[in-house]
Amino acid sequence: MQRPQTLVATLVGLTRVLRESAALRECAERDGVHPDEYARTVVFGLVLAVAEGGHHYSTDDSADPLLAATTTPILRALRAIDWAALTAADPDLHVHLYEQFLRVDAPTLRRSSGTYYTPVPLANTIVRLTDQLLRTHFDAPAGLGDDAVQIVDPAMGTGTFPLAILRLIGAANAGRLHGAELHSGPFTVAEFRIRAHAQGPNLFRANTLADPDRWLALADERAEQPSVRVVIGNPPYRERARGLGGWIENGTDPATGRPPLDAFRLQANGSTEFALSNSYIHFWRWASWWAFDAPHVERPRTEQARSDRPSPGLICFVTATGYLTGPGFRGMREYLRRRASHGWIINLGPEGKKPPPRNAVFAIETPVCIGILARTTDADDDIPAHIHYLDLHGTSAEKLADLDTLTFDDPRWRPARTQWHSPFTPAAASGWDSFPEVATLMPWLSTGVTPNRNWVSAPSATTLDRRLRALLDEHDADRRSVLFKTTDSRSPDRRGVRPLPGVPLDTTPPLDAAMPDNHRGQPVPVERITFRAFDRQWLVADNRLLDRARPDLWAARRPGQIFVVEQHSIRPGAGPGLYFSALLPDINAFNNRGGRTLPRLHPDGTPNVAPGLDHALRTLVGASARAEDLVFYLAALTAHPGFVARFDDELATPGVRIPITGDSALWGSAVELGRRVVGLMTFSLDAVVEMSTADIQLPEQTVPMDNLRPTTFSHDALVQTLVVGSGRWEHVPQAILDYRVGGVGVVSSWVKYRLARPVGKVSSPLDEVHHPTWPAQWSDELTEVLCAITALIALHDDMDHLLREILAGPLVSEAELTAAGMTVPASALDRKPRR
Repeated sequence: MQRPQTLVATLVGLTRVLRESAALRECAERDGVHPDEYARTVVFGLVLAVAEGGHHYSTDDSADPLLAATTTPILRALRAIDWAALTAADPDLHVHLYEQFLRVDAPTLRRSSGTYYTPVPLANTIVRLTDQLLRTHFDAPAGLGDDAVQIVDPAMGTGTFPLAILRLIGAANAGRLHGAELHSGPFTVAEFRIRAHAQGPNLFRANTLADPDRWLALADERAEQPSVRVVIGNPPYRERARGLGGWIENGTDPATGRPPLDAFRLQANGSTEFALSNSYIHFWRWASWWAFDAPHVERPRTEQARSDRPSPGLICFVTATGYLTGPGFRGMREYLRRRASHGWIINLGPEGKKPPPRNAVFAIETPVCIGILARTTDADDDIPAHIHYLDLHGTSAEKLADLDTLTFDDPRWRPARTQWHSPFTPAAASGWDSFPEVATLMPWLSTGVTPNRNWVSAPSATTLDRRLRALLDEHDADRRSVLFKTTDSRSPDRRGVRPLPGVPLDTTPPLDAAMPDNHRGQPVPVERITFRAFDRQWLVADNRLLDRARPDLWAARRPGQIFVVEQHSIRPGAGPGLYFSALLPDINAFNNRGGRTLPRLHPDGTPNVAPGLDHALRTLVGASARAEDLVFYLAALTAHPGFVARFDDELATPGVRIPITGDSALWGSAVELGRRVVGLMTFSLDAVVEMSTADIQLPEQTVPMDNLRPTTFSHDALVQTLVVGSGRWEHVPQAILDYRVGGVGVVSSWVKYRLARPVGKVSSPLDEVHHPTWPAQWSDELTEVLCAITALIALHDDMDHLLREILAGPLVSEAELTAAGMTVPASALDRKPRR
């Protein structure tokens, strides 16, 4: 019997052989799939087929003859393996084998997204839960095997879900099962696996999203009896799929005269609805159309008393979690709440994006959930669906074991929020939902500066000069495009780009090495930015190099400006709930996982606060409460780990909310404390003076650095010493190394970006161009970072105490602020910057 390590090596070798075949490359190009992904899908699908006993089936019967000759020797090799013995030794072999297979064959795959193998235990659980719901909530006593049920897997991949269903209902009922798959490689494997168990399922190599007539015809086939339409599966995840949604995105729904995807839109959402371009959302809309919206044939006369009731449907998908809480999905959540009567959400990734590998049910960085939406015959579009929510914690094996015994009467289910647009997450028990969101109090918000190329920022301005000159000295157009990292938005020959506000640079001509350019012989125009929390780096201030420079943010640089940085799309993680910067923030400034910024001031210098907030605060809190001090109040309450720890459960639904005190004295104390906090986070001169007179032991550098960048750094908690290369800093307790923002250690992150081999993704050869020296300024800045963190830690007890006092005293709700005159932003126009 082969050992698992040997088996993985065998699979990797077979994948390499298939990947190099001309037939595979032709199929991959035809289907628009990368050959690596295509080869992995086919090989592991064949593994499942053979391991499940499909020895009698031949690829000569394949729906894709182009692959048959290439896959036949692979099948021969796989059939030589004693799969029965392997699975007897490890019943979860398929799950473990796939994870190990990916680690060896595609070690960086977790950094990307796409279509992935669904673990068999997960598919079995979803099928079991679907079957149970059909028996208890629908007129289908035989569950998935009931004559009234029609089942569709609209993106069946290699057939994992259809096989799980067949194992439950048997081959005799296979005629009600339908599966579609766009790509020929996975389809061939799916057909191979499924036909080995039953000939009855209806399998299509087709784009489900493109052809509504096929599925309407399927409904017509059952015109003589009522039916329950079930959609089940794991649709593909593709983040930028605009234009690929077929009829769902670009067709016309006869019932509305608009594209079906428009049902997920909400007028006030504005640009946030770019998230609806993800392919899994297209499939959610297709599923909800077919299960809930597509015409149902009227029931027989014997059912006349019920003929006006909604026809039933059920959707069971495992997908990314974005739609649960994301602002761009508010319209989708309203639609689903109206069309469904019941729902159950099982969050398999409460750890958030990039979970520890041992916790990820899928071998990807994107958190996933099981979403079950049911529309029973008593559904009412004016009553929100009753949705229940459950987090699963632990390792992937523990989560799958938990799923195996999960039932709908488990006491851990919690009722989700019921407002039309609110997240599909539990209602808070602490009054959290009554607090105003930061984005309500500060309507103008923006994503941070988004270069979409790493080489344009660095800790050293000298490095940026070297990189830009290397680009300009490259005369080969193709090579220059690679160095530049050409995107849809920016390229070396792009012309007519507007200069950034406040940057005197002519950006009209293209940045082309063959043309005279205004960088040669001149210093590179650079701007200091907040690259990461407490990490000030340099950015080339040339709009020709930045995909989305956010000109409004550049225009808002002015005295007194403070940028509030919020991790609004996922749980913020350990550390402060908000971060505060006096410099332009990068898109990933909070914790390298996206986020947004809310400037204190508009470009015209007026406060960025909701209209009427100042009057409402004076009325409800006291005459001394002023909206212009809001940023400092926010800092006092949120810029410490106690805030996130106190509201950890509530912050599972992303978006920071602020408890507003009704006590004018507490408001004043918060503003005073918040000024100190903001000063420390922004390295203000006042904060430096205050630290120098404070009764705390501040870190100090006692041994200077060598001239070269270091290769290592270390910390000795016992003697409280930080060593970076040859440099040494004393009075650095473990608490400073443990200080985090968004779960990321600030000091270790800061140092790692300045090592001889710095951290960071390489997407252009220019990313690997670094100035080799350690300038003295870096040592000074590291000391500033260590001292600022020390002083902030010294304030944590005061901030915790203040938060407890505010929560124990009178609070002002968002509803009360609104009644007192504050206007809540209701559309994208309400969030525009003022110039």
